[in-house]
Amino acid sequence: MKKIKTAWLTILIFALVLVTCACACANESPEDPLELVNQLIEGGNEDVMLFDYFRQVVGTEEQQGYYEIVLYAMTDEEGKLSDEEVRMDVYTDGGLRSEKMVSYSVPYEAFTKAMEIADEYEMKTWEDEEDLGALDGCSYVCKFPYASKYHRVSSDWMPDNGVEAFNAILEMLQSYIPAS
Repeated sequence: MKKIKTAWLTILIFALVLVTCACACANESPEDPLELVNQLIEGGNEDVMLFDYFRQVVGTEEQQGYYEIVLYAMTDEEGKLSDEEVRMDVYTDGGLRSEKMVSYSVPYEAFTKAMEIADEYEMKTWEDEEDLGALDGCSYVCKFPYASKYHRVSSDWMPDNGVEAFNAILEMLQSYIPAS
């Protein structure tokens, strides 16, 4: 009988340890993409970048044109990160023309969807991929917050479906640009 009680007590302690560990792990968020953003906002920084998409034509003798969409954090009345809207700046340059920039206020979901696509294509792991160079005459770069730093991925280091990921992000971000 004493052995049974000891066995049950051991099982109970083991279960309690497992539950405690599971709860502690659930409360940690080492991959919180907003950790860095919130630190920068609390530090008084303006124009805190949330997500950056950049595409540039390469492999021509003329000046290289580019297209960039940058999402910036907006703050609420209390100076905290707004979960309602972000600022989207769209930069275009045809190579020989000067840069044009247009700003829009778009729903915060533009950022969350961009991060969902980055997660879907596992962009946080691309830094170890094979160097493929610029494909299809374009060079691509995305930057986004990951834990306590900005993570940069490019078409120089991406998996086989990398261009598909960049195009999915571009298409989604462009869906928030109002029709002219």
